[in-house]
Parts: sequence; structure tokens; C-alpha cells
Amino acid sequence: MAEEPYGIRAHVSRSMEGVRISELTLRLGQPYLFQHQGNCEHLLLFSDLRLLNASDEQLPECYPIKVYDTRTEVLCRACRRVRAM
Repeated sequence: MAEEPYGIRAHVSRSMEGVRISELTLRLGQPYLFQHQGNCEHLLLFSDLRLLNASDEQLPECYPIKVYDTRTEVLCRACRRVRAM
């Protein structure tokens, strides 16, 4: 896959059905677009990364762990009615 300036890869789109975060190649600080139900869009930003250690929750079903939550209600950009999660 060709790289663009600053080492950013060209846009790739794929179905997220059956894809795990561990299978993705992510760049910290790079905004990603998660789109579902045709046109409901959410921006994702991975700002931190660390390895699992003995003091962390060991059960995979406990992840992802929410570490940040907005204090204001953000509506879905597509329908403008449903709270974006």
C-alpha cells in the first residue's frame, strides 16, 4: 500500500464485522472514522497505548474499558436524535 506524506497510509475501508482492535494497525493521535448503519459516523482517536500487566483485568470480555466520557450529550451526526456513544 502506498504511503502519503508524513507516513500516513492511503484511506482503507473495510467491514468491521468480526474484526478485533488487535487486528488493526493503528497510529496514536490519528483520527479514524467509524461508520455504521449506513451513515452514522463517529470519530475515534487512540491517544494512549500500553501492554497488559498482572494488575489489569485479565478477562477479554471486560474490554474495552471506558476511560473518558463527555459531560455533555453528543447527538448522532446522521439522525440528530440519538445520543452518540
